[in-house]
Amino acid sequence: MCLLEREADLVEFDTIIVGGGAAGCVLANRLSRRPTNRVLLIEAGRDVVAGEEPADILSPYPLSYYNPDYKWTTIKGHWRTAGTSPEGFIEQGRVLGGSSSIMGMIALRGVPHDYDRWERAGATGWGWADVLPYFRKLESDHDFGGPLHGNDGPVAITRNPQASWPPLARASRDLALRSGLQHVDDANADFRDGSFTIPVAANAVARSSSVTCYLTREVRARPNLSIVTDTSVERLLFDGRRVTGVAARGPAGAKDYRGRNVIVTAGALQSPALLLRSGIGPASHLRDVGVDVQADLPGVGQGLQNHAALYVGALLNRAGHASRTNLNHNNVGFRSSSGITDMPLDMMTVIQNRSAWHALGLRVMGMSTILHKPVARGTITLSPRDGHLVSLIEFNLLGDPADLERMVDGFKSAVQLLNAPEIKPLLRFAFPVSRADRLRRLNVRSRWNAIATRVAATGLDIAPFLAPALFSRLIAGPLELESLATTPDRLRDYVLRNVSGLAHHTSTCRMGAPDDPSAVVTPDGAVRGLQGLHVADASVMPEVPSGNTFLPTIMVAEKIAAGMPGS
Repeated sequence: MCLLEREADLVEFDTIIVGGGAAGCVLANRLSRRPTNRVLLIEAGRDVVAGEEPADILSPYPLSYYNPDYKWTTIKGHWRTAGTSPEGFIEQGRVLGGSSSIMGMIALRGVPHDYDRWERAGATGWGWADVLPYFRKLESDHDFGGPLHGNDGPVAITRNPQASWPPLARASRDLALRSGLQHVDDANADFRDGSFTIPVAANAVARSSSVTCYLTREVRARPNLSIVTDTSVERLLFDGRRVTGVAARGPAGAKDYRGRNVIVTAGALQSPALLLRSGIGPASHLRDVGVDVQADLPGVGQGLQNHAALYVGALLNRAGHASRTNLNHNNVGFRSSSGITDMPLDMMTVIQNRSAWHALGLRVMGMSTILHKPVARGTITLSPRDGHLVSLIEFNLLGDPADLERMVDGFKSAVQLLNAPEIKPLLRFAFPVSRADRLRRLNVRSRWNAIATRVAATGLDIAPFLAPALFSRLIAGPLELESLATTPDRLRDYVLRNVSGLAHHTSTCRMGAPDDPSAVVTPDGAVRGLQGLHVADASVMPEVPSGNTFLPTIMVAEKIAAGMPGS
């Protein structure tokens, strides 16, 4: 628990920020710059103190992703719907910095088309020309300058130099060039189909998480900023139509915190859940689950989007092994426009030279086929369970025919990439991957898993013919990539059964026009029909952008913070 908690007992705050993830850390920094603005940041997870960050959180390779102590263990959901897919664990960071402390660090802005669509959907002032200044404000790009980049912001953005790329990354770039595609060096300013160098939110020695970038030692020393960790907010407090604080629970028990303004930044899965538990949402649904209605806002929990993904792995031969294992594993990807919709760069493939932290992961490459611009939307509602109300999360991935068609085509393209003459010589054995429980257990960092994967890796080095038997046990599924890719009915069924989502949840408290009944917040983040309440995280995005959501979430927080008093 943060030492500053004692200060939280002394005052009523000007601003209470609920959730110390990517957006919450930004707002805590920006809103506490005015000395008279008393700010409280509440985070459910553990603290990450400037200068004392754990080595796995700082690591340029995301070791923290494999540490269960940094994750929520209670968030589960359905990648499709409750009737068409099993309930499974949903990855989300439970630590100061949130998911930015465990993410893979890909730092894409999306494309201009994304934000112009936001504005056309009613988010006035959120077009590309409006958001670009905040993308520039947040970043310190070590490789590119000019009018499309910032060089003095808190978030360091770099790219692994091509001279350091492992053989697989170089082969992927060479394949693109032989195929007549462009290679884009600056994917955050040059928006063309082709291969691209992946920007990462890190410098040479450490990740750029929101906590390390925005809650520095100097910021945490501000006397008007209080930080409370290991404390969950259970509901909002009201006086009529005004939100007056939060009811929270920490190690010492229940406690109320009072504030003139509450900003919810708990993420697109938990921000709507907090609003629903507090009586803000579709009135009929709230009455059905026994929650008193404070504000009838039909859009709360609706419109959920995420990037759908399918995975392929391959055992590398010795010529494909990376020589520098301390670098971030993201080097090169492919962006393409499917033509199935009118949205450009709606598909992405990422090729990674390692698949996990352990010895076996160093020998196995990973390829992700990602639907960057889905059409389908899901929902978050409340459901009674064991005497409590829990979130029922249904992503509805591939729920639109255009989404399914694009993912089927994307999987076939991934198989073609693996068979390309530049890449195939680096591989011993390729196989489809599902996020099976046994793989999840194997990837937890532990002494036993380190030993087990070392034994497995050594065995495959000596006897690579054992690979089909080993990976068949690990993925508990079919291994015949070629057969899948050339059998339409089997492939469609496989895609529907094995699709999963990334940790790029958005759009469950969407901003929009005053006459849009599904809009939850106005373009400045204020919750409609209530006073003293804002939402300022990825849940306000009208739709998911065409890229990993870290930079767009930081941008949203910067832009909303800039419009608030005291910033």
